[in-house]
Amino acid sequence: MIYVDYHCHWTRERCHMVADSHDELARMAYRLKVPFDSIQYLGTDDEHFDITMEERSRAIAFGATALSNERLHQMVKSRPRAKKGR
Repeated sequence: MIYVDYHCHWTRERCHMVADSHDELARMAYRLKVPFDSIQYLGTDDEHFDITMEERSRAIAFGATALSNERLHQMVKSRPRAKKGR
């Protein structure tokens, strides 16, 4: 599953996109035309993309779940250390 939070950066123009697996995250980035080389913390539990608000809206239209910043960060921190789907 894909998750996006709300305005999270000091600029208020970008948000985070995370997923339950690396493959899901990569597929959604591809659908959104987000360059894969902009992925942050590749291969870690903090792996994510910073996306624009327009990309966020499109991700939600493609099925992403919108979460508050706090809920998304809690979810990421509570994940089992080994991710599936790699």
